Amino acid sequence: MAEVSQEDIERLAARVAMLVSEDGEAANAGRAVGQLARRLGLSGGDLKQLFLNGTLGPTRKPRPAEPAGATQEIATLRRNLRRLETIIENLQDERDQLVNEAGQFRVAMYQARARRRQNMVIAGVGAVVLLVVVTVVGFADFGGGRRPPAIVEAAAPWKPATGTSATVRSARGTLYSQADPTSSPVIYLPAGTKVQVRRVLWNMMTQWAEVETLGKSGFVPMTEIDLF
Repeated sequence: MAEVSQEDIERLAARVAMLVSEDGEAANAGRAVGQLARRLGLSGGDLKQLFLNGTLGPTRKPRPAEPAGATQEIATLRRNLRRLETIIENLQDERDQLVNEAGQFRVAMYQARARRRQNMVIAGVGAVVLLVVVTVVGFADFGGGRRPPAIVEAAAPWKPATGTSATVRSARGTLYSQADPTSSPVIYLPAGTKVQVRRVLWNMMTQWAEVETLGKSGFVPMTEIDLF
């Protein structure tokens, strides 16, 4: 094959590329390729060899060889990258845990505030109730007059219409040591027993008569005797 410059090969390649144009242009391109090949002294076999060898294609630069320690350095960088990824994952887990703990802390604070408000309401209600009770007791002691003593005698001497004698009305009357149904009984009185009335008094919302009978004295509820 004759000596051909790179510039001549580029002109030949441009004319070969025009072979796929329209019919008229393709025919002209074919004649141009033939004329240029003959002028360059190329035969059909030379053109075929150019195509097979890829002379018309772009020249590929050889791949530079890697440095001697590049492989080891790349492996080290990959290991460091994996360590960084592990650290990042751990930090993300810690962040999620902190977010969860913060949410739980906010819930606990809200519940504590709710309990504190509830306790304050209960304390306020208790204070109001206590104030009302103290007011009522104070009014009863000082503003509402004196309370009657445990034993209050009649404001005026009570005089029976027909005398100071009476008879026991109930089937089994009781003569108490005090004007109090919880005091110890002195004697039990059957119905019809006559008693001598000394005085009449009130105690615990009950009218009592202090009487003497059968040589003993004590107190009998007025509901258990009949005066005559």
